[in-house]
Amino acid sequence: MTAYRQRALMCAAALEAGPLSTRELRLAVPDAPTILLRNVYGWFVRVERGLYALTKQGKAALARWPRSAYAGPEDAPASAPVAAAAPRA
Repeated sequence: MTAYRQRALMCAAALEAGPLSTRELRLAVPDAPTILLRNVYGWFVRVERGLYALTKQGKAALARWPRSAYAGPEDAPASAPVAAAAPRA
């Protein structure tokens, strides 16, 4: 998966709950306004100036890609502790 697609999926995930402004999206994805404007994958629709929502294609993309593929480190589950190596004999 490309870094661009990961950032586009992050935008889509943020819009899953409803329309947001580019200002709000920029907090999570700094280049969100450019991603939304270019709309390479057809996932976003402009509701009004500076306000975007998710299309059916965007919702389908979120269903297709696992959240772990585009979630930030703060969203990742805590990893299990690493077992200590056995001492050498």
